[in-house]
Amino acid sequence: MKTLFLFLGTCAVTSVKAWSSSRSFDQTFTNTHLYSALDAGSGDVLRKSNGIRPSLHPMAINALSDALLAKSRGESVFESEPVEVALYAGKLAADAIAKKERALSELRDVNLSGSVLDGAVGENKWELPTMLEKQVVSGRILGVVMRLEELEKNLVKKVKDAKWPMKYGAMDSFGVLKCEVETCDASEENERESGGDVNDRVKIDPLFRMSRAECLLAIFMNEIERPQIEQSSDIVLPDEGKIDFIDADRLEVLVSD
Repeated sequence: MKTLFLFLGTCAVTSVKAWSSSRSFDQTFTNTHLYSALDAGSGDVLRKSNGIRPSLHPMAINALSDALLAKSRGESVFESEPVEVALYAGKLAADAIAKKERALSELRDVNLSGSVLDGAVGENKWELPTMLEKQVVSGRILGVVMRLEELEKNLVKKVKDAKWPMKYGAMDSFGVLKCEVETCDASEENERESGGDVNDRVKIDPLFRMSRAECLLAIFMNEIERPQIEQSSDIVLPDEGKIDFIDADRLEVLVSD
């Protein structure tokens, strides 16, 4: 447990450094809220009997969606000092966890046919996030929010290098616009001009926002979280750091060097 706190602390420190070093870049962001149904949990009795914990990813993706939408609307927190951004990310994490807990408190266990089980009211407390799970979700939200510019530029580069998303019209599945890929090697001024289109799309298209949030989280888990975990055999993540919320085709692009 002590080692996990050290890992989370390292995420926070490196996040602040990442934010500070990237302030000179343009900022184009996104958000989504399509995970609300998944985030609530189901009270699935079979899953409970097998000891399968609910996924942590919907909480993180919803929170990142909120951050990306706020950024697209030009909220001033993203122009603040790193500590203010970190506090904002912490609030996003706390809100996401609280929303999960509230949703579970209103659910009842169901069987595989979807029927409510007799006397099952309140029996899904086992789905509530544990302290360890809360820490991991919070660490991921903080890590991504503090690196939004860096991760977005990384995402655009990966999509451009892969080529097939552009060729087969699959850009939306990554939450990336064609204009971003076409200008990612252009001057800062051109990037700034293309950012308006991205922000507009982020505001009006929840699916686009979700895809972008998913991809940013996947890149963070693969390139930032995983190396830190591998450096310490004492850290065991509750979900083993599995990136199981991205389909195979997109994942191949996102984990490429």
